[in-house]
Amino acid sequence: MFARDCEHVTCRVMTENGNRMNPSASLAVLYARSLKQEAARNWKPYASVQREQEQALRRLEKCGVVTVADLIAELPRLPRGLQRSAIEFVGLLKIRRAIPVLIDLMDRPRLRLVVAQVLSYFHESRPITEALVEAGQRELAASAPDVTWLDAITIACLACDDRRIAEILLKTYERTDLPGWLRGNAADRLMSQTGIADRRTTLYRRCRAAALRGLDEEDLDVRFGSMYVIGALTSRGDWNPPTVHTDFHCALPRLRGIAATDHMLAPGYWWPLSAEAADVIGCIETGTWPQPDAAHRWEGFPERGEWRRD
Repeated sequence: MFARDCEHVTCRVMTENGNRMNPSASLAVLYARSLKQEAARNWKPYASVQREQEQALRRLEKCGVVTVADLIAELPRLPRGLQRSAIEFVGLLKIRRAIPVLIDLMDRPRLRLVVAQVLSYFHESRPITEALVEAGQRELAASAPDVTWLDAITIACLACDDRRIAEILLKTYERTDLPGWLRGNAADRLMSQTGIADRRTTLYRRCRAAALRGLDEEDLDVRFGSMYVIGALTSRGDWNPPTVHTDFHCALPRLRGIAATDHMLAPGYWWPLSAEAADVIGCIETGTWPQPDAAHRWEGFPERGEWRRD
């Protein structure tokens, strides 16, 4: 799932004077420096992406946006077509001073998701955490939650590791009145919260119960997300000794049935449910994610499920 495989190939730290970027620094100079640093890491952006970024820099310059300070000051007022590119530059150059402006821009529905993506690049930011907690608690308390807000929270939450964020993601995952794709994404992002795997907590017990229920739901996204949750909760990764426990042994018959017969392609750019089920069985039985996992076994396969937002 996304939390396992996410790649922010354009998100790179560009700082001056330690963690503080000089507000008078030229955007063009910082961008050129970022390209040089990436070249030293043997990474180069797609030519088309680089051309678009260079064009955006020229357009920003024509609007009087030349420095970091200019970008922060003018971001809310830029022309609509240029605003998204400017927001992406905040993430590309990791301009932490712009976080308050980005949080304010989340109130604009057309910018909400691109802002959320950029906010996900800034780790250990209390303003981001507090903004997401406030929005999540508000929407989940509403009789008709705004799905775009909850979607934005599932995107931006990679910047946060907080029990309140975990609670919002878990509530989103649990709620059967919300779209399946949103619940599946929330399940996936829930696994980025470190406290969720503590078996002594109510959060863990609720997450376990939701995942077991999710295996039998009709929605494909929820079933796939639930399998990933089970795999993540029963594996500890390569950096810790594996620990096998029996909390999910009751799911093995259901998972074996999915692995044997359910070859439906999972949503988006994932792989069949049967391949994910096979991986999760391995997690339960051994305490580690199988290698090669489904992502590697399905490299090069053009088939993928449809990306749905219904």
